[in-house]
Amino acid sequence: MFGEPNIAYDVLALIKPIDPRTGDEIEFRFADRYAACDGYAWDGRITDAGDISEQVEGELRLTPVFSNFTITLNNSDNELTASLLEHVWSGAEASVYAVPRGASSLGEGLKIYGGYIAGRGGVDTDGGDVRLIMEDALKKYDVDLPRRTFKEYATDVLGYPEELLDIQGGKAGEYVPIVFGDWQDQ
Repeated sequence: MFGEPNIAYDVLALIKPIDPRTGDEIEFRFADRYAACDGYAWDGRITDAGDISEQVEGELRLTPVFSNFTITLNNSDNELTASLLEHVWSGAEASVYAVPRGASSLGEGLKIYGGYIAGRGGVDTDGGDVRLIMEDALKKYDVDLPRRTFKEYATDVLGYPEELLDIQGGKAGEYVPIVFGDWQDQ
């Protein structure tokens, strides 16, 4: 579907900053032209959207790479200025879609980016433009964790004397696994 020749696509961005007075998310819908989709009007303010590409490299990459995605909004009429000041944009959920022109729902298109407005430098104003820099949603899990083996964990953290350790055969020197989310069977 995506990338078929001779089909025009709209770029739609759904941004959800927080209203600090109520703590509620406010939905802002932007597009590269005025559009109607999912029963909402999408404000035609996007003048530039980040590059979307796939890359295959010749070697294995051992560390994840989290890309940023930037959209530029036209603010020459200063209508966004009040919203930028009244809402908390840092950390706001952000989704970008490519939808065939004339589509009635986002489901007819493709979500091309999902993430959050960057915490530092995520909103940048320059003349009549506003740039929203989005970070990949998985970046929040990119945390430096101390590397410890089972043996190091047992002696350093739990305080067991090394001579009392009964580490399962073959596990000495292996790293302690870290599990995110609900790992229990239901």
